[in-house]
Amino acid sequence: MTVQSLVSLFKSSLNHYCTYPLNIRKRTTRAEYWPCFIAGLTLLCTLCVLCFIFSQLCIRYDSGICFLLGIIIYFALLTSEAVITIPTITALIRRLHDTGRSGWWLCISFTIIGYIPLIIFLCQKSQPTANRYGPVPKQRK
Repeated sequence: MTVQSLVSLFKSSLNHYCTYPLNIRKRTTRAEYWPCFIAGLTLLCTLCVLCFIFSQLCIRYDSGICFLLGIIIYFALLTSEAVITIPTITALIRRLHDTGRSGWWLCISFTIIGYIPLIIFLCQKSQPTANRYGPVPKQRK
């Protein structure tokens, strides 16, 4: 894959992610789900690391500006998490629908080992025919 095709894939995925943030009645392909999931996870992990760094700096140097920056980054983390969580859950449900499973399968993630089958379900190919959750998603360009 070229860089241009990766960028266009990510743009298409982000467009789909932002267009249907609360709609669980559709299906989402792997190509539409994974780029935005990974980007959101990367953003949240980066903000967590920055929060940790600034908290350690505040403990070590007891600086007012460091404390202020830490608070700003912490609120950026909370805001990002609030903005990303709901669309991510609905995209996950749409992805489960694409594999022919109910969104209730998300509940297995509440157990410690439940993430393993959930990730396997999310990585599976789409059902090639229409299912009870809708028609086969078209490849978006």
